[in-house]
Amino acid sequence: MLYTLGIRICSLLYGSCMLPMSDGVTYPDFASCILKGNKTANEMIVTLPTKEINKNQLYIQFACIEKSNIKL
Repeated sequence: MLYTLGIRICSLLYGSCMLPMSDGVTYPDFASCILKGNKTANEMIVTLPTKEINKNQLYIQFACIEKSNIKL
């Protein structure tokens, strides 16, 4: 199966998320996709200002989606 990574910034405080983004990469398996998702989520959260993370209770949400299930 092939997978694509969808990732978005969410706010626990407001109960909402931004529109999902994709890195445009097709991953050959679920494991490689989920590992990249974890790495990307960490890279994203450390670049956000701590004050904003705390103020808006920000977190990163991601998912690996089978390419055959993606609706264009």
